[in-house]
Amino acid sequence: MRREKGLSFLRQREREVAAWEAEQARLAVRFARKFTDNVEFSPEDAGRSEEDFLCKILEAVIDAGATTLNIPDTVGYATPQEMAERIRRLPSGLDTPLSASGSPLSTRQSATPPRPRASRARAPASASET
Repeated sequence: MRREKGLSFLRQREREVAAWEAEQARLAVRFARKFTDNVEFSPEDAGRSEEDFLCKILEAVIDAGATTLNIPDTVGYATPQEMAERIRRLPSGLDTPLSASGSPLSTRQSATPPRPRASRARAPASASET
């Protein structure tokens, strides 16, 4: 493939790989849609992905029919606040339900971290139970 004028070889290769990855994600969602109407797409390690790249992938899979987007921090790199901010910065035109770490979010709401649940700690066992 010919290199675009002004781009280094590595930058050109980076663009080609990103386009290939977006196409593979799109094809995977299209394939899944043959079997179900409910397709959740989860880009691996979205917490550390470059935002432009992440948005291109998400737009491609929405166009292919993804019905839910999961935005994971696969390796636990980001804090909950950083992930909430990352989700807030996603384009508002992504009118698709989101989930993050298993918590459904709405793109129409602010993506604030969920409140901690009330603790369900067991009471200590009595001496007669041991």
